[in-house]
Amino acid sequence: MSCLDPPLTAVPPGMWLCPKCKEKVAEEEPMAWPGTLAVVHSYLAHKTAKEEEKNRLLKRSEELKVERIQLEAKAKQLSNAIMWKRLYFQLAGVPVHHEASTRAISVT
Repeated sequence: MSCLDPPLTAVPPGMWLCPKCKEKVAEEEPMAWPGTLAVVHSYLAHKTAKEEEKNRLLKRSEELKVERIQLEAKAKQLSNAIMWKRLYFQLAGVPVHHEASTRAISVT
């Protein structure tokens, strides 16, 4: 990019050559594409960013699996507590007919 006057600060997208280099390529033997290094760096940066994102998402997935297991265990514990409280009140002769009555039951 330094062959341009004024020089470019960044490589344009795609396979790009300045007009002077384009003429050289047409006149001479094939030469290495000057933008190859920039493309490789861009690819590596993109790949690294994607790998970091993948690792972050895998870690978050594992955290969510653990949280799901904990929540399922807590739901089961609460369900069992409600069932035992209902059974206790039924055996004690206290009527438990609707949802409002289960809210009054303290779950320990």
